Order: sequence, then structure tokens, then C-alpha cells
Amino acid sequence: MVFGDRRWRVRSLPQKVSPGSLRVNVLVSREGGAFHVDTLELYSARQRAQYTTLASGELGVEERVVKRDLGEVLLRLEELVEQRGRESEQVKELRPPAGVARPYGTRGLQRRASTGRLAASPAPEPR
Repeated sequence: MVFGDRRWRVRSLPQKVSPGSLRVNVLVSREGGAFHVDTLELYSARQRAQYTTLASGELGVEERVVKRDLGEVLLRLEELVEQRGRESEQVKELRPPAGVARPYGTRGLQRRASTGRLAASPAPEPR
């Protein structure tokens, strides 16, 4: 995510987020090489405040600017987590109930790592 001359990168966003917890690794950088990176619980006001203070010092930007950016990052991550949850529910709806014949035999459906879309699993190799 980019806000002005600041670039934000978030890593370690879990596939399933437990309610009330959003622990991620956040890096904010600025043109010219200045950056700050840390792992924090985004739902913790104390940790966000500490991150904001340290990052603003490293980047040479006012704290209120970093605080606003970090708030926007939090909101976007919440949207992403919500979207993932909806997609997960759609995948569950595609799975046949237990005991029902599967259209792809034992191969089933798998999520392609490259695209994130559902695709038939490759056929097992003949023996």
C-alpha cells in the first residue's frame, strides 16, 4: 500500500484470524532508504502507538501522518480478512456433503497456489 511517499508492506497475515487478534509484520519505508519494520498486534492501541512513535522517528515524518496511515492499513487488512472469510465459506459450499459421490472421484478440488482459483486436482499416476 502506498500513501504519499510512504510504502507499507504487511506480512504474516494468517489464513484464519481469531476474533480480536491481528498480529502481523509491518514495514513502512520512504524514498531515500528510511524504513521501520516490526511485528505488532494491530488491535492493541499501545502497540500501534509505540510503532507510530518509532516509525515516525525513523522516517522523519510527523506521528499523526504515520498514525493515519497505520489506521488505513488496519482497515484494509480487516477488509481483506473479511473477504477471505467469505471466499472460504464459498469453498465450503462447493464441497459435497459427507457420503455424496464427488464429481472428480478421489481427486477433488484444490486451490491453485499461483492463481488462488479452484481447479481439479491432478489425476493420480497409474501404478
